Amino acid sequence: MAGFYVRGDQVLKDTSKMSAVASEFEDERDRLEAAFASVTAAIAAAVAPVTNDWTTPPTGTVIGELCYDTTLSKPFWWDGAAWNDAAGVAHP
Repeated sequence: MAGFYVRGDQVLKDTSKMSAVASEFEDERDRLEAAFASVTAAIAAAVAPVTNDWTTPPTGTVIGELCYDTTLSKPFWWDGAAWNDAAGVAHP
């Protein structure tokens, strides 16, 4: 179908409009890429665990909060009273 270009539900016969249509698609792509990057950064910040070398133990604020001990190289979860590892053993 030489000389015809589809834009949404329109078929364009004028090839001079092709660059304008391409520009619209590029603008939309750039907008979506920026939105995706923003959402990805927000998700990463929301789910990133706190890390701590435990010289100053973190204060648990939410039951189930995760903190990764960089000295012991293992995660601990706050149970409302203490930081426990996956086996339920309190942090030393």
